[in-house]
Amino acid sequence: MVEFEVLPNTKGKTSPLILEDVNLSNSLTTTKVNGSVTVIPSTFALLQNYPNPFNPDTWIPFELANPAEVTIRIYNTKGQLVRALRPGNQNAGAYITKGKAAYWDGKDSSSEKVASGVYFYTLEAGKFRATRKMVIFK
Repeated sequence: MVEFEVLPNTKGKTSPLILEDVNLSNSLTTTKVNGSVTVIPSTFALLQNYPNPFNPDTWIPFELANPAEVTIRIYNTKGQLVRALRPGNQNAGAYITKGKAAYWDGKDSSSEKVASGVYFYTLEAGKFRATRKMVIFK
């Protein structure tokens, strides 16, 4: 529950305004669980990594409308799999901040640093799939 205090234009008492089940920007909804408010995306989304370009590491943010098994695969420009990040089964929610977004250290599956250049990352979450481009610059 989010509460705001509305101040009237004239002097006098304030009145509370209580909002429940709020839809934010037509893409996020809020739900109250055990006294705290949780923001849940209404659609799945793969967002742009940050920073981009990056050196030596980056975060890959995503949003889940429902709980899902999450895998992020990173490919080079030849379409070869460089690395698979497996956050595993995740609850519905926004995984945007550095503490929640998927982290890539700029290394391949053999723990070797990858070369500078363009890479593609694909989010697989249930039946949802999306791909974006990122650049590592050394």
